[in-house]
Amino acid sequence: MASPASVAGGGEDSNGCSSLIDPLLVSRTSSIGGAERKAAAGGGGGAKGKHWAAADKGERRAAKECGGEDGRRPLLFRSYRVKGSLLHPYRALIFARLIAVLLFFGWRIRHNNSDIMWFWTMSVAGDVWFGFSWLLNQLPKFNPVKTIPDLTALRQYCDLADGSYRLPGIDVFVTTADPIDEPVLYTMNCVLSILAADYPVDRSACYLSDDSGALILYEALVETAKFATLWVPFCRKHCIEPRSPESYFELEAPSYTGSAQEEFKNDSRIVHLEYDEFKVRLEALPETIRKRSDVYNSMKTDQGAPNATWMANGTQWPGTWIEPIENHRKGHHAGIVKVVLDHPIRGHNLSLKDSTGNNLNFNATDVRIPMLVYVSRGKNPNYDHNKKAGALNAQLRASALLSNAQFIINFDCDHYINNSQAFRAAICFMLDQREGDNTAFVQFPQRFDNVDPKDRYGNHNRVFFDGTMLALNGLQGPSYLGTGCMFRRLALYGIDPPYWRQDNITPEASKFGNSILLLESVLEALNQDRFATPSPVNDIFVNELEMVVSASFDKETDWGKGVGYIYDIATEDIVTGFRIHGQGWRSMYCTMEHDAFCGTAPINLTERLHQIVRWSGGSLEMFFSHNNPLIGGRRLQPLQRVSYLNMTIYPVTSLFILLYAISPVMWLIPDEVYIQRPFTRYVVYLLVIILMIHMIGWLEIKWAGITWLDYWRNEQFFMIGSTSAYPTAVLHMVVNLLTKKGIHFRVTSKQTTADTNDKFADLYEMRWVPMLIPTMVVLVANIGAIGVAIGKTAVYMGVWTIAQKRHAAMGLLFNMWVMFLLYPFALAIMGRWAKRPIILVVLLPIIFVIVALVTNGNGAAGVYVAAAAAPCSPAAKRVNDGGGKDDVWVAVDEADVSGPSGGDGVRPTLFRTYKVKGSILHPYRFLILVRLIAIVAFFAWRVRHKNRDGAWLWTMSMAGDVWFGFSWVLNQLPKLNPIKRVADLAALADRQQHGTSGGGELPGVDVFVTTVDPVDEPILYTVNSILSILAADYPVDRYACYLSDDGGTLVHYEAMVEVAKFAELWVPFCRKHCVEPRAPESYFAMKTQAYRGGVAGELMSDRRRVRREYEEFKVRIDSLFSTIRKRSDAYNRAKNGKDDGENATCMADGTHWPGTWFEPAENHRKGQHAGIVQVLLNHPTSMPRFGVAASVDNPLDFSGVDVRLPMLVYISREKRPGYNHQKKAGAMNALLRVSALLSNAPFIINFDCDHYVNNSQAFRAPMFFDATLLGLNGVQGPSYVGTGCMFRRVALYGADPPRWRPEDDDAKALGCPGRYGNSMPFINTIPAAASQERSIASLDETAAMAELEEVMACAYEDGTEWGDGVGWVYDIATEDVVTGFRLHRKGWRSMYCDMEPDAFRGTAPINLTERLYQILRWSGGSLEIGRASRCWTGAATSSST
Repeated sequence: MASPASVAGGGEDSNGCSSLIDPLLVSRTSSIGGAERKAAAGGGGGAKGKHWAAADKGERRAAKECGGEDGRRPLLFRSYRVKGSLLHPYRALIFARLIAVLLFFGWRIRHNNSDIMWFWTMSVAGDVWFGFSWLLNQLPKFNPVKTIPDLTALRQYCDLADGSYRLPGIDVFVTTADPIDEPVLYTMNCVLSILAADYPVDRSACYLSDDSGALILYEALVETAKFATLWVPFCRKHCIEPRSPESYFELEAPSYTGSAQEEFKNDSRIVHLEYDEFKVRLEALPETIRKRSDVYNSMKTDQGAPNATWMANGTQWPGTWIEPIENHRKGHHAGIVKVVLDHPIRGHNLSLKDSTGNNLNFNATDVRIPMLVYVSRGKNPNYDHNKKAGALNAQLRASALLSNAQFIINFDCDHYINNSQAFRAAICFMLDQREGDNTAFVQFPQRFDNVDPKDRYGNHNRVFFDGTMLALNGLQGPSYLGTGCMFRRLALYGIDPPYWRQDNITPEASKFGNSILLLESVLEALNQDRFATPSPVNDIFVNELEMVVSASFDKETDWGKGVGYIYDIATEDIVTGFRIHGQGWRSMYCTMEHDAFCGTAPINLTERLHQIVRWSGGSLEMFFSHNNPLIGGRRLQPLQRVSYLNMTIYPVTSLFILLYAISPVMWLIPDEVYIQRPFTRYVVYLLVIILMIHMIGWLEIKWAGITWLDYWRNEQFFMIGSTSAYPTAVLHMVVNLLTKKGIHFRVTSKQTTADTNDKFADLYEMRWVPMLIPTMVVLVANIGAIGVAIGKTAVYMGVWTIAQKRHAAMGLLFNMWVMFLLYPFALAIMGRWAKRPIILVVLLPIIFVIVALVTNGNGAAGVYVAAAAAPCSPAAKRVNDGGGKDDVWVAVDEADVSGPSGGDGVRPTLFRTYKVKGSILHPYRFLILVRLIAIVAFFAWRVRHKNRDGAWLWTMSMAGDVWFGFSWVLNQLPKLNPIKRVADLAALADRQQHGTSGGGELPGVDVFVTTVDPVDEPILYTVNSILSILAADYPVDRYACYLSDDGGTLVHYEAMVEVAKFAELWVPFCRKHCVEPRAPESYFAMKTQAYRGGVAGELMSDRRRVRREYEEFKVRIDSLFSTIRKRSDAYNRAKNGKDDGENATCMADGTHWPGTWFEPAENHRKGQHAGIVQVLLNHPTSMPRFGVAASVDNPLDFSGVDVRLPMLVYISREKRPGYNHQKKAGAMNALLRVSALLSNAPFIINFDCDHYVNNSQAFRAPMFFDATLLGLNGVQGPSYVGTGCMFRRVALYGADPPRWRPEDDDAKALGCPGRYGNSMPFINTIPAAASQERSIASLDETAAMAELEEVMACAYEDGTEWGDGVGWVYDIATEDVVTGFRLHRKGWRSMYCDMEPDAFRGTAPINLTERLYQILRWSGGSLEIGRASRCWTGAATSSST
């Protein structure tokens, strides 16, 4: 780089400091030797080193000859280009490799010979993409340029003899989002270094944007302002470098370059002590604020008032509070702008004595401090705050009103000024006579001082900052990198550069917003020459400031689009730079011998990868936005466009890298498999092409001035990122394109592991996240491949040919290369053991030997000599195909599915039909026939050989054998034609989305749950059943849940009230995270769950919260008995002495429960009580209702989740002693009638109370079969088995199926009062059910209450067909089988729906006695069917059934 004299000159600053360049070349530890000084001053990496040559000699000569450099502004920076001796070979190698890549592609296409053609195709596609992305990366590097600021020339031009300056104004922006993830000490050190920068104090202002709105940051800034009155003069007096106190006091032996060395030691000691006290005050701020707030809150007169957070002056803080409430919580608070230090012209009202209590000799030092402003933009849940870009735009508007400096420089809060001349260095480019007026921004390289010495995870990234950025400097300029960048305010305002700019530009409110002062400031920025005098601050001005930082200000304006920093992209920096370049502006890259800025980088692998995910994901978002480099930026130079295209698509490369890296899993195949033949030539071509890449890289190392370690770390981390972060970003982008949800902005944590003895403790902390799984798989696969290669070599070395040995060695070379690239990841896995890398060197050979011994040579070596995985097992196929198609089953509906009509011509085919293959079915049928013949022959033989000795025993055994044969035939004949039907969820989703003539929306479903006794049927089972139903994946306005409590107990009713409350949390949680199963008891009992949602980062915290709430919910359920009893006792004792002999059971509102009581009384006992209908959750609206974002009051973020709940109804039918209540069938029929009045859904599904929904798609699955009623193969369908069955309502009403039903017979045949009872509102619902209307019709429950009580009355069914030809059938213990029989008898068919995973699950009696009682009821009911007259009637029954 340039020598000190030529770059910065030998002038003095305003405080008498000599040239800063020479002393800044000295190491912080003062240990640099003479040889190192020489290298630093003019070595190979310097601007005047052997690889760089001045490129502006002609311009400087011309300027000098013209006198005073052409009478205009001077040349303020030097340009250098790579010498031809290095540049020409560099370009030649790029050209040669391009030709080699094209020839390689041609060779592969001509020799398309491979053992695995699909993999060959993928590898060719990958190679083409590698070549294309390499070209995009390499073309912009043809002309690297290094530009060095000339600080001497700037001083001569801008520092006037009278002590004034020509320097323009600078507004410095610092952004922070969280005082925990971004420690306050980092932020305040950043601010202090800015305040102490070597720049005129009246020409700069510092703005801190606090996106959290926390009082701690404001009060920390106040403390910083006080300490700055000591620190800033100290820095000026003694020419301190760096000017961040934390970094400065960490120096072991800081060099001194000031002019008062005799005072330095004492001053430094005092300042150091003051700084330690300053840190103590910062650390105590949270506790100080909390104690102060507690004191003020204890003095409040209104005890119901919220606990506010109080400022030191006794006023409430307008931002976020310690105890959040509305308008004072994170994401919802007012905008705040507070001038902590006013402009030096007006004075900042802080004296050195008042602020520090120490009086140092600063008589000859300027003690003024630049303007310091605290900004916290307003936030409101109704507005998108646009992350960092929104905060920067709020700062841009606030600074326009306060200082309106011509130039702006922004910092992340963890960066600080490492070179006090940095601001002047950037101004050199902005004021230069050549391209200064057309320069929109000056980008500095990013440097980090917390990175481990070996830079394990490539945080320094010098290949990019010192290579790629210098290359772009030779085009239209480097891209904006997010921090350490100086902007021209006009460029951020979307104004064109002078060459393209129109005259008389008028700022418009539609573009900049409705603030008059802001519009005036834009006009001033257009017309000002250097610096604007700050405006006076009054109440009107403060109101205007708060308006421009409000949450809604940039709505309906161009902010975030054509003005300011760009919104809706995770990487706002790159897209903002692209927008500015696209307008014709250029940018410059400023390199300084002593780094301008330093910051902190995440040295923990997981944090580093999260950072990469956001960067790469934002790049992909930019490609798929209107800022796509292919179509945007009308004034971009061609190669600049190429560079932006490369920046936006590079993550895609990782997919092919991951494919190659994971391919060694094929070593499971024992045979040799070649990806390309001839294999040897293929590998040689690959090695040549890869070698050429590293030869080009070696030349880049030369001209960029970096080391081989920097280059190698870049290669290693790119491999780690390509197997973890980059594929994750691509996956996020796919999700974004499908769901329109952008990359989640995650503030990179700067907190480190608490270990005071180890500066790099965070480096050894391994935090596992899902994105690391592919990297682990790649590492294990390649370790295994090497072990298998060793085993195979030991076994086959004596019989292998030379070619086989060569191929194995080539495959092993690939595996070893991947291993070396993943070496940092292997160290990360080791954790603190990585401090001794020798362990890994010893451990890996042991693992290789173990793998070799285990495999015994049955694998193959490397990626190229490998094997494919074994075919999927039948079980896996059954899972993948939904249980439909495998080696046993074959599709029989291909024509229906693939036909143009899409099914039956009206509605699409919504399920697939499979029959058993003939190779199995024909032998199966043949064996049945053979056994039937054998049985008949056996009977004939027994008759002919009758045993006369024991006639009665022979007769009994003969009768038994005949019955066995007959029952076997009855059991076997229906199995002659087994059919499997598998639901097609995709077809249903398409039907729902696009609609058909048969109706695009899903039909209504009424769900019935029945329970009898809260003791024998535990309430916890019932409530879990209800919760799983409420959380089912079905439109909430299309189904309703009805609980029938045949015991009429208050316990069940109040349990449902608790369910309705808990469902408000459980159901949105299930929807947000795609929880399965959706019964909380079963879900939380699972040890591991596969995650299928889209916000995995929030699952664990949400799950802990919901589980805690569920445990509390269970406690409330368990205590219901005692709660109700205690409440009832209290109400009964308070009857004012009135003793009527009855101790009622009382509800929560004090009224008597109309059902059964704890102490039974007339009309309030089991089998005798009134009917009850209570709507606990009313019918929801048809439009989605989304929840609120996370907050302290509401920790779960349901902002993107529909929080509506389905209708929930409690029913207990009337019971009287003189009536037969018909057990479960009677309860189901009461449910049928009540639901007809309330919702009248065309479909009904019923559950026993101990069953729950195990698959949230279960309600959708039966819908696949509603399109087909007749004409399918197989028999008439399965029988009804009591639970988990969906019915068509009209079928339960006793209607005939469509082919048997006259078209004009719906109303007159179905609406007969004598058949259905005397309730006309109920009868009026029947024609709607018959027409299969596909919607839930909600009725006015108040108006219908009388009818509801009527249809539940005991006497309602008298003289009707309920229990016979209508509803569930009575007088049979197994009402399920006989009801299904009646439906089949009418001509209806049924379907059997099998799902993976199971649709429903329940509990079964595992006690032998209880199991036998269950069998007794089932078998007894079956025998009752046989003797019932209804079993032998009916004309439409299928003979096969």
